[in-house]
Amino acid sequence: MSLLGFDVLPLDNPTQRVRLRRFFVGCAAHVMNLAFVVLCWAMGFLSDAIVALYSALAVAFNLIVFAVLRSGWNLRFRDPSLTFLQISVPAMLGLYVMYFAGLARGAFLLLGLAMFSFGMFRFRTRGFMMLAALILTVFALLIGLLAHYHRESTNLRLELLLWVAFAMTLGQFSFLAGMVGERRRKVSDKDQPSPDLAQLAPEGHRLTQPLRPFRG
Repeated sequence: MSLLGFDVLPLDNPTQRVRLRRFFVGCAAHVMNLAFVVLCWAMGFLSDAIVALYSALAVAFNLIVFAVLRSGWNLRFRDPSLTFLQISVPAMLGLYVMYFAGLARGAFLLLGLAMFSFGMFRFRTRGFMMLAALILTVFALLIGLLAHYHRESTNLRLELLLWVAFAMTLGQFSFLAGMVGERRRKVSDKDQPSPDLAQLAPEGHRLTQPLRPFRG
């Protein structure tokens, strides 16, 4: 895959190609999220400035992640796939927009759950729980800011109910998705030949050849 003579996917590293393909799948999700934000703007729930800032930050973030993955800088990090970063930053952007979304705020939680599901490529249950804790903490902060600065237009009981429902959903999803990811990794490990067996394979192959009669 090339663009104006530039190879978008590295030709010499299959693992990096997989990471970039998953990144492009995430980009498609970003485009859908942006389309929803624009829809909220068209329906009068969001202002021009909020949509413009969200769009600029989302595009800039994706360009930076692509540059890091394509250049190989990600190999210096503990998680070369940058999964936590690629989910947590868009989640923070979504929560930022939620603060200004008014009555449409609850709809963004569905988009957040869809973005959360991308963790199945990499996360174990603990990773999902850590991400859920971060998102729920910032969501709780958002509710606190709404209650402090927009008390008249904020239904605090409803916002707290949404937080509890979202927390329960993320908790269940974290557990189930972690189990699915663990099972997928076990299946993948079984499909990979053991290094010791792979090293002995040529000798084993020779031992299975029929013995030729000795001729004096």
